[in-house]
Amino acid sequence: MLAQVYKPHRALGNVTALCFRVPHHRTAAPGIRKLSQSPFPRPVYANWHDPLAIVAKLQAGRPGRALLVPGHVLLPPDPAAVSQLQQGSPEPQQVFKESVDRGTATACTALLCFDAYTAKTSHLPWHERLSLLHRDGPGRSVLLWLLTANDPRHFLDFTASNGLVRCTIQFMILEGQEELLWDMLDMSIPHLDDESKRGYAAVIWRGNLARAIVECKLGFDREGRADGAISAIFRYAHMKERSTLSAIRRAPLYSVAQAFANGFQRARYPNTNVVLYDRFLNFYERYFVERAHLARPYAYNLARFRLHHPRTPDARRACDILHAFERDDSELQRFFNSPVSKRRLLDRFILQTRDVLKSQGDPFHEQPWLIQLLRKVRSDPAHPRGKVLYRKGGIDSNHLYLDTVAESTSARTFGR
Repeated sequence: MLAQVYKPHRALGNVTALCFRVPHHRTAAPGIRKLSQSPFPRPVYANWHDPLAIVAKLQAGRPGRALLVPGHVLLPPDPAAVSQLQQGSPEPQQVFKESVDRGTATACTALLCFDAYTAKTSHLPWHERLSLLHRDGPGRSVLLWLLTANDPRHFLDFTASNGLVRCTIQFMILEGQEELLWDMLDMSIPHLDDESKRGYAAVIWRGNLARAIVECKLGFDREGRADGAISAIFRYAHMKERSTLSAIRRAPLYSVAQAFANGFQRARYPNTNVVLYDRFLNFYERYFVERAHLARPYAYNLARFRLHHPRTPDARRACDILHAFERDDSELQRFFNSPVSKRRLLDRFILQTRDVLKSQGDPFHEQPWLIQLLRKVRSDPAHPRGKVLYRKGGIDSNHLYLDTVAESTSARTFGR
């Protein structure tokens, strides 16, 4: 299907053979380092990243968690295009097309033009902005370019950075081109799936794309519904199970489900379809919690899901998790050795559990151990008022259940 969709754009020959001949080593191109100040407003619905900040960070050699391929250096944006955007060009799409014609376009160039395009339409009502995106198709045209460009490194740039993936996928979903993304996930791409050349990056790139789809669906929600995100998780899991390709079957699922869990750290979805939500809880418990080596972190997520059930909130499982923290100081110490924002999340989780118990008339919310646990969390000298501090060696993999997506979220917006 993907080949049929891209057929009009295949003047250079076979797409798979042309686009995915990715070299193992890349020449470090000199980057543009002064892009931290955006010449145009931030997109109103890009609420997880600032595109210009992503480009500046990657180009300055400080990628952090945004860079997924070790040693990967992004191609710098087209200087001529950057200059036009800074001068307030009224047609960001035309700027990108001219950059493509000059042969100087890169994935970073596309990202900056995306940013300018959304800023241009930010004054319009939401439905008119969607209509404009459907009509002009910026996400579709850029993804087609990424797949059919002469230089296959552009597509590697796209899959190497979480920021580039998310900012591209949000446009694809907004303009109704989500099927192109699923086709890409379900096709064999030998040069991206070659572990001998790309290492672990060859395994996780599909998971990163699927995770971004789930995050976009949660981010675009305006009705308190998570139906689209849950359906995307089920579709991805089914794709993994039925595929005969080992690269697809080995693609990670935990990070995709974790994207959904992270969404509950920032918002609630009380209007989610109850039947679909219960199916997801059963799936999550069967796939993650019942596996011994994953039981502890994912049991925390499951308790949080049940706490926010759209019809029958269940706070007793949350109490079981919290009671384990209260009985075992080593469990609590994991949070004290973590970034401050993670301790804030535990604080909020305790308060939410007490609120649910109180609303149900359950006297359990007055249990002395629960109040004592809250005092323990708040008595830590590094509790939530300072900056986010990381331990040496980075974030422990045991803390997957409290991912860094929530670390940039203010306590004031939690549960909004």
